[in-house]
Amino acid sequence: MNGIGETGQDANSSTPGVSWRPLSAAAFAPYGRVIEVGAAAVVNEGHARRRDALLDLESRDPTARLCLAHFAVSPRPPGAGIAGLECHPFSAQAFLPLEDCAPLVVVALAREDGTVAAGTLAAFVGRHGQAIVYGPGVWHAPLTTADRPAGFLMAV
Repeated sequence: MNGIGETGQDANSSTPGVSWRPLSAAAFAPYGRVIEVGAAAVVNEGHARRRDALLDLESRDPTARLCLAHFAVSPRPPGAGIAGLECHPFSAQAFLPLEDCAPLVVVALAREDGTVAAGTLAAFVGRHGQAIVYGPGVWHAPLTTADRPAGFLMAV
């Protein structure tokens, strides 16, 4: 475990019975939230467009501080397999794409002892304009994209 409450667990890279499906708020609800940016508003005396997205990160640690980082991710085709999952047991974690891309999201719920709950592994393909928030304790694969390299802001 590191300073931001991250743990890791091996994952079977060829998990049978898991299929990729479109990322939607309803399908992703057991694992966290999908953020969709709002309509653009003209601000700064007409020199900028602003799109709001509510980012409310849950933390189970009252002493936790927000960490904001930039991730540069490489694409990986869906079904390429994953080597492991990670989990942040005390904090939600958000990934906000900075470019038009299709994020690949692999998640699983935790059992009471904190390990991956069998049968809860799910895989999603996002679309432009979607960001994700993993709930505290949700296991997830490292973020990647299906189609191109992309930058993401990560908040935990």
